[in-house]
Amino acid sequence: MPMTNQGATRVSQLPTTSDQRRVLGLGATTAIVVASMIGSGIFVTTGEIGPSLVSPGVVLLVWVVCGVLALCGALSLGELGAMLPRAGGAYVFIRRACGPQLGCFVGLESMLVSFPASLAIIALVMGRYLERFDPSISGRATAIIVVVIITLVHCRGTVFGAAINTAGAVLKVFLLLIFIVLGLILPTPASPDIVAATSGAPSVLSSAFSSAVLIVIFAYQGWAIVTVVGGEITRPGRNIPLGILIAVVLVTAIYVLVNIVFLRAVAPVDMVDANGTPTATIGSLVASQLFPAWMVSGLDGLIVLFLVSTLLSVALAGGRMAYAISAGGQLHRGLSRLNSRGAPVPALLLQGAITIVLVGFFDIKQLLIFSGLLGLFTTSLMIGTVFILRWREPDLPRPFRVPLYPVPPLAFILLSIWLIWSAAIDNPIEIQLSGIVIAVLGVLAAICIRLNRGDESGAPGRTMDQP
Repeated sequence: MPMTNQGATRVSQLPTTSDQRRVLGLGATTAIVVASMIGSGIFVTTGEIGPSLVSPGVVLLVWVVCGVLALCGALSLGELGAMLPRAGGAYVFIRRACGPQLGCFVGLESMLVSFPASLAIIALVMGRYLERFDPSISGRATAIIVVVIITLVHCRGTVFGAAINTAGAVLKVFLLLIFIVLGLILPTPASPDIVAATSGAPSVLSSAFSSAVLIVIFAYQGWAIVTVVGGEITRPGRNIPLGILIAVVLVTAIYVLVNIVFLRAVAPVDMVDANGTPTATIGSLVASQLFPAWMVSGLDGLIVLFLVSTLLSVALAGGRMAYAISAGGQLHRGLSRLNSRGAPVPALLLQGAITIVLVGFFDIKQLLIFSGLLGLFTTSLMIGTVFILRWREPDLPRPFRVPLYPVPPLAFILLSIWLIWSAAIDNPIEIQLSGIVIAVLGVLAAICIRLNRGDESGAPGRTMDQP
């Protein structure tokens, strides 16, 4: 295989074998993506953005733009995941293409920020819904308890956690389809005109629109999760890209239909709580307009189950990031230890601890914007490796190639840059905080590499396989 000396050096730095067992088929792979995507996002973000966007059409457009962005990213990720099917996802791709420093940075960002922040958001939303059942319940305390339980479930073993996750994904899709059908046929007190222009609505080039996209993109983030468990997927050259694409198309269609139901029942400007702030429980608000009171309580319970399923899926994938960095020789080897059922217990416990801290000290909207900014930044780096690896390693086996290359990866990167730039106007504090976190992670990456330089080839028996 032709390769520059620099490229050969980088490949030699990569781990070459794996202790992980390939036990996840196409169904489980697709279910991980579906369960990761469908969760708190669909039941919180429309309420957060509706009042500022004013127009039902603009609200729908935000969800469509996010769907297109996710599809472009998914097509690109399909090539990367099929080509390098290992635990770690973005960490593996960027380390191979750009070297250990940047790879370690992205891995640390996912391990310390993206996955814990996603888990914290989902847990906090679940706590909000539980508070609707009983105001005496502490949403934050309940969220922390659930995070602990979810972490312990995954510590039991990979197959056990994946089976629960698959059942949850099937249940979610089934119940959402019922919600969509009922929401489209039942009468509503006042059905807003979804396509009508509304005065005061922001344009698609405004900072308000881009900020809304940054918030909604959280609902789509699960499309990239499955590559983190790439080392445990059977027939990865087929199942990773196919599972991602099936899930993204299915979930995007469901999201658009659910939002049409939302907008039939409640105008965007009315998506507020009693105190006049944007609601974080849009599902309950819409249900109260569509269904009898007894069904509203039942729906709140189903939404909580949805969120628990999403927590299971995100925690399953997120725990593999610390494992991957450790197996790559850039963190303490203890984090790459697997129990007898293939679960990376130390990595899962670390992830749970970080998530509990975020749940205790931050609110939902702060985490949405902050994780959206950092997530787009690191995901754009990951998608950019498609270009680097095609140029540097053109003969690397590619079971799946990006269709219409280079349009999808280029569109994803350009759209992400525009979103981050536009959002900076309305969210200067989050931008500054993101910059600080990026600098800190860069320093931590340098320290990790320096401290673990002797293990750069990866711990014996704990490394990931070459293609």
